[in-house]
Amino acid sequence: MRRSIARALAVPLAFAGVIATVPIASAETSAAGPDGGSHARGGRTVELWAGPVNMRSGPTTWDAVVGKVDRGTYWASCRRTGQTINFGKYRSTNWSYIHNHGTGGYVANVCIKGPDPVPGLDTCPNATN
Repeated sequence: MRRSIARALAVPLAFAGVIATVPIASAETSAAGPDGGSHARGGRTVELWAGPVNMRSGPTTWDAVVGKVDRGTYWASCRRTGQTINFGKYRSTNWSYIHNHGTGGYVANVCIKGPDPVPGLDTCPNATN
């Protein structure tokens, strides 16, 4: 299925008399989740109200930082319960796996606008809780 999507989204380019095909990827078709697999069918956009915040390899502040994200809108593919985070008047044990320019990582839900947990997100495939 993924291969046929890439073919359907391919763009022919003419360069020096040679035609090449370059696939176009979107956040929904190319997002790899924490298990390395595609999450093309699940997920939704979320808006971070705080930033910059760390993206982590797991749902705790002890997990490695894999990147940073500023305030803005991002694609979230799944959710996981983890370390309790207190941020001002907000408190949550929920973390969402978000994507930013090819990098993915967990962000504490206290930094995401809206209800907690984020509606429409399935549990991440490698989650044990």
